[in-house]
Amino acid sequence: MTKGTWTATAVDSVILAADASRIEVDLQYASGDYAYLGFGEAAVYGQGIRMSPTSGFLKVSDSRAKMAIHMICNTGCTASGGYQTA
Repeated sequence: MTKGTWTATAVDSVILAADASRIEVDLQYASGDYAYLGFGEAAVYGQGIRMSPTSGFLKVSDSRAKMAIHMICNTGCTASGGYQTA
């Protein structure tokens, strides 16, 4: 399903750049500790949408799909996954 891949660390990581033409984003979280998403602003650990590697799939189909998507995970952790855009 992945069109691209992303990684995130314990510092704010932009996993997908903003795109005004994008209408939908599917994110899959493949491995790592809990991670948190931010839309259009820096991700903060413990805030926002939490994803876990055991149930890490998210479809974004509102105005947030057009924004830059940020992710952050726990100290010492690297999260990885993939994305598909429409």
